[in-house]
Amino acid sequence: MESKVAILCSTDFFWGTEPVDLINFLRKSGCDGIILSTEPPHYFPPNMNKATLLELRALLKRFEGIVTVRAPTTDVNMFSKNPYVAKASLQSILEGINLAAKLDPDFVIVRPSYRPVEMSPYNTHKLKSLIQRIPRSMYVAFELFNSPEDLSIFDERTALISVAGYRPARRRVVGVAYEVEGPEEMRLIPGITSLKYMLLYPKRRLMDPDFLKKIVVRARELRERII
Repeated sequence: MESKVAILCSTDFFWGTEPVDLINFLRKSGCDGIILSTEPPHYFPPNMNKATLLELRALLKRFEGIVTVRAPTTDVNMFSKNPYVAKASLQSILEGINLAAKLDPDFVIVRPSYRPVEMSPYNTHKLKSLIQRIPRSMYVAFELFNSPEDLSIFDERTALISVAGYRPARRRVVGVAYEVEGPEEMRLIPGITSLKYMLLYPKRRLMDPDFLKKIVVRARELRERII
């Protein structure tokens, strides 16, 4: 029986490459979908002009696979105790969400901070405020944070992605993300079942094309063991 777990590959694997060539190659490498990175400067929302946006939107509409947009993660920590950092982080995330609204992907990925944080009442309030600003028509998956005990802040638009190497979320999980240097690093996360997505990110950019194919092969092996 064909697996229902889709393998999604980040465009960061070949950062800076022309999008047409890049997306086509990821598809030929066995990826079921793409994760459009918005890391600066490539596709960084504040730097995109209208012509680039229109070209990218047309390209993604022709893509036969799952399309996701990942909001910027570099220097992002919306839970920072420094109010300037927290404000700038929130703005960066919202710019990624606004870009996604123009590109109409299947869903958007948001990493609220560079490391997991405990969801204190204050941090939970900040996350709830972000969720309330997400368009009602948009589906968002949050990754890399310890989910609060009270999941009432989430609704049908939101879910979680566990990241390998960190304490996995136990509820509302739709995917597992791997930040990989090579295929040998990828392992199943205990207790993670019934996933919809495996997300692949590079630990470093400009990866050799043949090496990426080996990573995708390893991801295929793992997904066959996911119940």
